[in-house]
Amino acid sequence: MAAMANLADLALRYVHEQTIDAHSGQPRYCDVPTFLKAKFDTSQKIADHGAALRKLEADVLRIMGASPVVRGKPYTKDVPADPTSEEGEMHFLRIWQIAYVEQLSMKGASPAHAVKSCMQVFMSKGCRTEKIPIEVLYKLSSQASIGNPVPDFQVGISNGFAVTSACHLLCLTAIEKDWVGQGLLSSSSAEKLLRCIRLQGMYEPQADLTVQVYTTLSSKNLAAQRMRPSVLQMLTLPKSQWLFSCLALIHLNAKVWPPCRPSKAEWFTENCKNLAQRIDFGLQQV
Repeated sequence: MAAMANLADLALRYVHEQTIDAHSGQPRYCDVPTFLKAKFDTSQKIADHGAALRKLEADVLRIMGASPVVRGKPYTKDVPADPTSEEGEMHFLRIWQIAYVEQLSMKGASPAHAVKSCMQVFMSKGCRTEKIPIEVLYKLSSQASIGNPVPDFQVGISNGFAVTSACHLLCLTAIEKDWVGQGLLSSSSAEKLLRCIRLQGMYEPQADLTVQVYTTLSSKNLAAQRMRPSVLQMLTLPKSQWLFSCLALIHLNAKVWPPCRPSKAEWFTENCKNLAQRIDFGLQQV
């Protein structure tokens, strides 16, 4: 487990080196898709990266000692027609098919902290898209024509872009830092990385893109609007749970701070003061 956590740290360090200006300490890119788009800015670089990802899959399977059944597991190679079932269809995909640019994400770029969190989880517990599949939408790409081979990096995402962005970054790090050649991948960590290469996606297109946008965003809004504990409920929590909730809130506030704001220290200090006052008040009531 420690070795896999170390790989996650290596990946995060690599991304930090690539995206943060060494002199100013400020981000050079506003989000992950912008970084990846800048890195693969020619058709040749895109093709080379697709080939490198295919080789990475073969190397990972070799390290795992995977059986022929696992090695030959099929995946969606041609752009499918819209499913006839209302429940949609489950598609098996590879990371080199999944889009990384913001234009092919229904909800735009994911927050950097969400991508970072996914990277850490994936190298410790694996990317479990067989349990919680991403949601794909082929028609977002003008290059994806029904019946033709799925072009590299052209499968659009309606839900799960943070997941696929994290997978892209982990695979990129494994390639750039030569995890295979340096012997950093054990059988267990290779299996975790394979879950980032082989993804499962639900294909459930709506009648038109307008309905698709509404469906996608409404599902996210419903999750965001779920009931939270009220102030009175918080005050009746045991003291240990109260402290945990306040500390979790401090941690969340630190995560969502906008990286381009110049007054990070002042902003964070002020929020900590406010939260400290809440803690004092709460402890007096419980």
